[in-house]
Amino acid sequence: MNDAWEENASGLCQVLSILRATIDASPDGILVSDRQKRVLHFNGRYLRMWGIRPESPEAEEHGDLLNLYLKHLAAPVPVQERVEEIYAA
Repeated sequence: MNDAWEENASGLCQVLSILRATIDASPDGILVSDRQKRVLHFNGRYLRMWGIRPESPEAEEHGDLLNLYLKHLAAPVPVQERVEEIYAA
């Protein structure tokens, strides 16, 4: 049973590595968060788009990041509503 668990864990690590590499290579800005709005991963394009430093304390919670970049948008309300809609789904 331990060998099967290790094999599954190894496979999951490989899939996670591939997913992260795909996100990082994307020309689009991508943020990955969980249902509690904790930031799990983002790519460099996302950081550059919004002028966020990766070590910024706001980079841990999506709500904090949202507050940072909504002020740069001409129409922030529809974006905020869409984000809330996504989390509610």
